[in-house]
Amino acid sequence: MSAVSAETAGITHEEARTYAEVSKGYTPFVTGDVLVAKITPCFENGKIAQARLTQRAGFGSTEFHVVRARPTKLDARYTLHFLRLDHVRLAGERRMTGSAGQRRVPENFLAKLEIPLPPLAEERRIAEVLDRAEASLAELDPLFATLQHRAFRGEL
Repeated sequence: MSAVSAETAGITHEEARTYAEVSKGYTPFVTGDVLVAKITPCFENGKIAQARLTQRAGFGSTEFHVVRARPTKLDARYTLHFLRLDHVRLAGERRMTGSAGQRRVPENFLAKLEIPLPPLAEERRIAEVLDRAEASLAELDPLFATLQHRAFRGEL
């Protein structure tokens, strides 16, 4: 779970382990899959990422739902951006089951979730626009931190 960044919607690091270590008790996924944290507070914090691995397959926490888009029907990046929308995450929070501290988004929430499906080329275009917007916003974070630091030191 710690390897998934809510900010970048990506995996921050990989660990190499033997198949015997991960074949039981871990969730399998492949490059391109979207990983959705199912447990609180990770889901609410936006731990949703697309797997981009150095190998074709990986294994992760059992606290992930794996969403695999059919490439001829649904773009994985479009799916990722849709699942990260505030109203989708709020709907998932409302559907959580379990007791306090151990609440989880049920699999049927994702299975029944209706995703708007424009033509595949349009999905890809939308995903590219959102990718560029997120990259631009990420570039502003260090600038804001520097300005904030200088403002508190009275340098502005």
